[in-house]
Amino acid sequence: METKEIRRNNLRELMVRYAQQGINQNEFAALVESSAPTLSQIIGEKSSRNLGANLAKRIEARLNLPKGDPVPNSV
Repeated sequence: METKEIRRNNLRELMVRYAQQGINQNEFAALVESSAPTLSQIIGEKSSRNLGANLAKRIEARLNLPKGDPVPNSV
């Protein structure tokens, strides 16, 4: 699996876990200092964007995730 696919899958999983805690896509986007449309373009079935290194690092930092770690067991 390519890095872009791993990042996309990890982002999807993170967003699902946050949604289970009542955080919608707009709120999640604000947490990671992005926009809901950008995240939609990344995670969509026919994704038109990749999750680049800068955004991946920002998500890790904003959510206090270990660098380069797959989605943690608990969020």
